[in-house]
Amino acid sequence: MIRTLTLRWLTPFYAIIFTLIVSLIINIRGCLRDDNCEFCQSCDISAVKKAISSFDKDSAFVICVVGEGVKGVNDPKESRTYSSDFSQGLDVYEAINYVMNNRRDTIVNGRKLKIVYFDDAGNVDCAKEISRLLSNSSKVVAIIGHSTTETTIVGLENYSRRKIPVLLPSATNPEIFKPYLSDKSNNFFRLPASDKIQVKAIAQFYRKKISKSHRNSIYLITDGTKGVKTYSEFLQNELKRTLGDTIKFIEAITYKPMSYSHIYQSVVFNKPGTLIFCGYGSLAREFLNGLDSEYKRNAQIKKPVIILSDGCNIKGIKDVVNDWDSIFISFPCKKPTDYPCLNGMIDSSHFSYEVYGYDAIKIIMEAANSIPKEKISRRTLGEKIANEFKSFEICSEIKILSSNHDEPQEKSCSYYILNPKADFISIDSLQL
Repeated sequence: MIRTLTLRWLTPFYAIIFTLIVSLIINIRGCLRDDNCEFCQSCDISAVKKAISSFDKDSAFVICVVGEGVKGVNDPKESRTYSSDFSQGLDVYEAINYVMNNRRDTIVNGRKLKIVYFDDAGNVDCAKEISRLLSNSSKVVAIIGHSTTETTIVGLENYSRRKIPVLLPSATNPEIFKPYLSDKSNNFFRLPASDKIQVKAIAQFYRKKISKSHRNSIYLITDGTKGVKTYSEFLQNELKRTLGDTIKFIEAITYKPMSYSHIYQSVVFNKPGTLIFCGYGSLAREFLNGLDSEYKRNAQIKKPVIILSDGCNIKGIKDVVNDWDSIFISFPCKKPTDYPCLNGMIDSSHFSYEVYGYDAIKIIMEAANSIPKEKISRRTLGEKIANEFKSFEICSEIKILSSNHDEPQEKSCSYYILNPKADFISIDSLQL
């Protein structure tokens, strides 16, 4: 009897221990293949390993592009798909593909250069594992990516160990480089202006261009969704420091099936002159649609001016702009069709970071072209970009290359306030 009771008690005990061990393995290894696992659904690591093994056997040197939305671009049989609603990676891919004339390889300075794309789906675990695998391949001489602040942070941790030069075409949080400022052997470069500059642009636009009747107070909405929080919280804190008491109300929301009705009611009740949204376009679209419905129920109350951060750069934001009298987006560059170098690449309705994808690949190719082919390596490529950046032909208005070498020197650059109601026409060019 005693033995039976003991076994009955021990069985669930061992089951718990077994479960904890399996969970530990999953956390350490990243994932066990499971179709219900978010990591596995987002990121096909076996395909990444297969791609790496193929170019490890090749004589080419490899540039890897990592970001959201490039799933399927390496395989012509597989259709391109957006892995998420905020797919900067696909926009960067389109620009690089344009430069490469739809080829995956070319000859630079007598040596074969190969471009390979990896989709991290905006997932931190995916980005961490992909960057680890790429870092361990000696053929990889440069990285373009990742798309978001949080995926870039985990990627740089691995790239820094192997001293791979990285060009960032869209991640704008200035905190990204902080761990690396003291180590000059890293060569990380951000092409767009940082979010510190974005905050200055928003503040300057608000103070000088928004009518006095809309400057009575600001209602600040921040995107607290996983994967976005680091980006939006930095903007929130900097805007609070810059605009001070003008910001009367702050709400953090997340992208989940939930009701924001209490926030809609609060916005309408408090009658702010301006509403600033810091986050990504998918949540902005959902929130603004709901807020518009609340204002329609209270038609006598004047709508605020809407200012969206650069994260709201998706086409879908055009679905909601006509509901607002005044809506603006702060962005580090003009729409792509305003750049002669991108003429013929995309239709006029597109709006994203293509110009920085274009610049990233051109910078790498120009740097590689000025190095003897037998000496092209991670170190020589990174040093060439760092030391001779001003001599490269670039498309955007970069004045100072923001890097882990000179992050504090980011003093002068252009920033834009765009009007999505008028096909993203630049209505204000701010020199900061």
